[in-house]
Amino acid sequence: IQAGSPLEGKAIDEVKSFQEIGVIVVGLRNHGAEMIFNPPGNHVLKVHDTIVSLGSREQLDRLEAACKSGKITN
Repeated sequence: IQAGSPLEGKAIDEVKSFQEIGVIVVGLRNHGAEMIFNPPGNHVLKVHDTIVSLGSREQLDRLEAACKSGKITN
């Protein structure tokens, strides 16, 4: 997650794009390189977090494009 991303400061459950695209967030790697498996829905996303998700190639491509373009639905 880059600084200024619409994901920054949002809880996982608040990000409707995950459900709309159909991906499942299965983990997060935070800036300190700690891996969090099956993060709770109330986990707040921070700058430099890496989202680990499951989905089809198409779904993952859509998620990546949405994150890069800032077109994330909260």
